[in-house]
Amino acid sequence: MILAWNTRGLNKSGKAREVGSRLLCLRPEIVVLIETRVKSTKAANIRNKLRLKGKYLDNYLHHENGRIWLNWDDRVVDVRLISSTAQMIHCGIYDTNGTFLNWFTAIYALNQLEHRRKLWKELEGIHNTQHGPWCLMGDFNNVLKSTDRVGGKLVHESEYTDLASLMDKSGLSEMNSLGDYYTWSNKHVDGIIYSRIDRVLGNVDWFQLNLDSTLTNMDPGISDHALLCLKGHDNAISTSKSQFKFLNCVTTMADFTDCVSRCWNEPLDGRPMFVLWRKLLRLQPVIRKLSRPVKSINITLEKARENLRQAHSRLLQDRMNPFNIIAVKEYTEEVIKWSDMEEQMLQQKAKIEWLRLGDGNNKYFHASIKTKQTQCELRTLYREDGTMVTTHEDIEQEVLSLYGNLMGKADTNLEGIDIVAMRDGPQITNDQKELLLAPIMEDEILRAPKEHRGPESSRHGWFWSQIL
Repeated sequence: MILAWNTRGLNKSGKAREVGSRLLCLRPEIVVLIETRVKSTKAANIRNKLRLKGKYLDNYLHHENGRIWLNWDDRVVDVRLISSTAQMIHCGIYDTNGTFLNWFTAIYALNQLEHRRKLWKELEGIHNTQHGPWCLMGDFNNVLKSTDRVGGKLVHESEYTDLASLMDKSGLSEMNSLGDYYTWSNKHVDGIIYSRIDRVLGNVDWFQLNLDSTLTNMDPGISDHALLCLKGHDNAISTSKSQFKFLNCVTTMADFTDCVSRCWNEPLDGRPMFVLWRKLLRLQPVIRKLSRPVKSINITLEKARENLRQAHSRLLQDRMNPFNIIAVKEYTEEVIKWSDMEEQMLQQKAKIEWLRLGDGNNKYFHASIKTKQTQCELRTLYREDGTMVTTHEDIEQEVLSLYGNLMGKADTNLEGIDIVAMRDGPQITNDQKELLLAPIMEDEILRAPKEHRGPESSRHGWFWSQIL
C-alpha cells in the first residue's frame, strides 16, 4: 500500500500526532507526505512524533521547507533515490531481495504555471532516459479537464494542455479512483471551490503489473487535501471463486492429445452420466499440469527470448557452425510459439474477438481484463451516514442489513396473516384476476414478442417488454 497526503503543515505537535496515528492504522509500505512546512533542523523531532517506522527521503537540498517527505518500511521494501528537485523525488522501488519492481516519482508541483512547466520538462527527461513500469503520485496542483474544478474561476484550456502534452509524450495515463472525485477544497463558507489536483499517473507497463490495484480518495481528515490510498488486491472482495479454468491454447501443445487420451480411455464403471462426470474430474489435474508453462507464460516467453539472444550471440562468434544456425531457428520458432500462446490466453481471458491493434494486442487485452475484474469486485461500500466500509465482514453485514430492511425479516411470533391489514393494502381487481387465470392460447404466444408495447396491448406484453 502507498499513501500520499498533502498535510498542509506538520509543525504543530497535535497535528503531527494525528497524522501519524491515521497513517499507522493503515499500515502502508510507502508514505509520501507533502507540504510539511518543516525546517530541516526540526525534521527529526517531527518524524519522531509521527512514529512511522523505516527510513526517509526528502528534498531539503532543493527547498528549505522540505516540501516532500518519502517514508518506507525497509522491512518489506527498499527505496533507492535517483534524483530530486524542489517539485519531485524520483526513485526506484525494490523488494528486500534487491529485485527491481518499478520506478516511483513523488510529486508536489508549485502553484505557478511557469514553475510547473519546468517540472513537466523534468519528467519528460526522466521518461526519455529510463525503461520499465513507472508510477507518479502526489499533488500535481493542476487540473486535467474542465470538469476537474467546481466553483471559482472557469477552467481554461491553457491550464491543462502542458500536463496533457507531457502525458501523451510519456505514455502516461491517470488512474481511476474510488471515493470523492474532487481531492481538494478551500473549505470556505462563501466561494467554496472543489478541485481534482491530487492523482496517480502510470505508464502501460505499470498498469499491466498492477491490474488489481485500486486508488481510493479517502476523506481529508485534518487537511484540505484527500488522502490518496493506492492498494493492491490483497483486501479486495471478488465475487468469483478460485476454480479450474481451461485455456484454449493448451490444445496446441504437442503432448495434449496423448495425455488426454490416456486419461480418458482408462476404464470406469457406473452409469453413463457418472462415468462422464468422473472422467471430467480426473482430467483436471492432467490439464493443470499441461497448463503450468502457460500460466507463467510471461516467464516462459522471456526465457525463450533470452535463449534466442544467447543463440544469436554464439552464431556471431562462429557464423559457419551448423549447430548454431539450427539453434537460432529452433529458438526463433519457440519464441513465436509462446508469443502466440500468450495472445491466445489474453484473448480468451478478455473474452474479445481478434482485433488488429498492434504490439500483439497484449496492452489492449490487459486493459480489458482489468475492467472485467473491477466489475466483478466489491471493494468498498458507503453506509447511509456516509462512513465507508472496506473489510469483508463489514461489507457483508451492511448488505444483509440493507436487504433485510427492504425485504423484511422473519417474525417468530407471527401466528397468522392479518386479513384486515391485507385488504387495506393494494389489491388486484376481479378483471385482473380473470386475466391472470385465463388459459394461454398458442396464437397469443406467437403474437406476444411482436406486441410488447405495454400491458394494454397484451396481457403478456409487459413480460416480453422486459425481456426483449
